[in-house]
Amino acid sequence: MPEEDSASALGANSSQLDAGSHSKKSLPPGYNPPLPPHIVGTFSNHGIEPDYGNNATVKINQDRGSIDSPFLGGDVSALFCVMDGHGRAGDKISEFCIMSLHDTLANMEKAFLTDTEGTFKKAYVAVDKSLEQRHPMDAKLSGTSAVTVYLRDSKLWIANAGDSRAVLASGSGKNLRVKNLSNDHNPDTPGEVERLRQCGGLVVPPEEEGLSARVWSTDRSVGLSMARSLGDHKLAQCGVIAEPEITTHDITGDDSIMILASDGIWEFITSEEACAIVARHPDDATAACRALIYTATDRWREEEGPYRDDITAIVVYMKPLLEHLQEAGAIAEVPASPGAGNTTSPPGAVPSGSPHELPHIQSRSSDSASGGGKSGKKGDFRRRRLSTMGGGAQEAQRKQALEAHGRGAAPVGANPKSQRKRRPSISPDMDPTGQQIEPR
Repeated sequence: MPEEDSASALGANSSQLDAGSHSKKSLPPGYNPPLPPHIVGTFSNHGIEPDYGNNATVKINQDRGSIDSPFLGGDVSALFCVMDGHGRAGDKISEFCIMSLHDTLANMEKAFLTDTEGTFKKAYVAVDKSLEQRHPMDAKLSGTSAVTVYLRDSKLWIANAGDSRAVLASGSGKNLRVKNLSNDHNPDTPGEVERLRQCGGLVVPPEEEGLSARVWSTDRSVGLSMARSLGDHKLAQCGVIAEPEITTHDITGDDSIMILASDGIWEFITSEEACAIVARHPDDATAACRALIYTATDRWREEEGPYRDDITAIVVYMKPLLEHLQEAGAIAEVPASPGAGNTTSPPGAVPSGSPHELPHIQSRSSDSASGGGKSGKKGDFRRRRLSTMGGGAQEAQRKQALEAHGRGAAPVGANPKSQRKRRPSISPDMDPTGQQIEPR
């Protein structure tokens, strides 16, 4: 298919896109996502940082991405989420929060379906509160951004806290129109800066072009490049909040591409360019996601030399997704064959043994150092968007206070007698061995 005509195929029937089997070949063994990988593609790519000799080495991946479908409210439903951890324990914070958010929303099902916007806000705050109780030392100086999109029938609800972003493209080809579904929460953003200053936060403008404004604690021991996040509880005293901003979108027949990504994508790629890159791969969302991440890694190398942020992206082809969910729902409504029994499941539940009952893909997790230089020289180690800087808890104290994540623990608001069979599918790492440095 000629590249200039590629985006027009986004409206094709999803059954015609089953030829995207090459996307399955690029997935890691054992990864069984709840949605076809040619319709919804996702990867997480660890960052790199220089060693003492200024050579690039693998850093701990603090990003997380997740897909959960169906997710409450019937068959035509899904939950997509990207989190970008930061600080010394950012990987543990993002891991805890992304798993807890799925469970917390599922256990608030009735309220979520009747008051989606209000319940979304309550769920973020509840996860943040649970984080404070379970990992008090980690959450004091580490945190995570969180952008979540909930799809139900013909509507999207977007919850965002921080600088990860969701975008939507409509149309195709040269007529591709792009809009941001979420707003970045920078410390100097109107509406955010006023709250931070009223709470005693010191908002400092960017030190140079390309860098971010920061909000500092009153003693200037901790700085953050976001006005909202989960965690970062020392800066919560200065107006940094976990409550997300909620936006909505009514899906139209012209909507074609949705992307959720951490700022590892958005640092050097605009929303419009990201959608244009994805549109070049109309029959394979997994290939499109890989191309988007590769492009971002190239930009990081050009701009930052031996430093690259973690990068996570979810690419969704809207029309094929809706068709797939509607077809799957229609099949699910067919009466069971004689002798199969007549047991029923609540809305959104998945029978045990179903293809949607996913194994959890464990991402690598351990400590990472915080801090870093600010030199503007190309190739120097610059943590452009690193969250926490300055004073932190001593390592001995952090390890003493650290608790095991405990996947079997009851989530916020959970009924201990009930256990969810559905688990979110976590975005696989593009380099699970941790060996690859160059993107190609």
